[in-house]
Amino acid sequence: SFPGINFSLFLGDKEIYRLAATSSLKQRIVELFGKNINDKLVSIEQDVDFIRIHGLVGKPEYAKKQKGEQFFFVNNRFVKHLQLHYILMDVYQELIPQGLTPSYFIFFHINPDTIDINIHPTKTEIKFRDEQIIRAVLKSTLRKCLGVSNIMPSIDFSIEKDMVLPT
Repeated sequence: SFPGINFSLFLGDKEIYRLAATSSLKQRIVELFGKNINDKLVSIEQDVDFIRIHGLVGKPEYAKKQKGEQFFFVNNRFVKHLQLHYILMDVYQELIPQGLTPSYFIFFHINPDTIDINIHPTKTEIKFRDEQIIRAVLKSTLRKCLGVSNIMPSIDFSIEKDMVLPT
């Protein structure tokens, strides 16, 4: 969650990762998950008075059966949040076949006084004070992002020439 920091991971004496600092979250994700993920992600961004949401989400055609590329971060701390996952899956519902899950790397920046991190011993589960608002902002952010990226199906309201409208 801190791409601007050098990072190395060793397993015993074997170096698994050596990641140079970068200003790009996408570059850090590509370094961790491989070059193939680069074209499979689109950016999301929303900044309102009380929360900033940003990150990357997978294009629907690259959704997978196996999980492992689904991450939420709140104030740069990894968290698990089933309700937010369900919101994301609801937005993707008509875009991907059932049983598949898109990749996502979503960051929430919010006033720490509006979250409770003491609901689970590992501190990976949190509760937002205004849970419904957070879910609504996430849903609209995802829909906006996928719509702008021409991923969400659009509705064509044009009327065919020969169509007769009731009067």
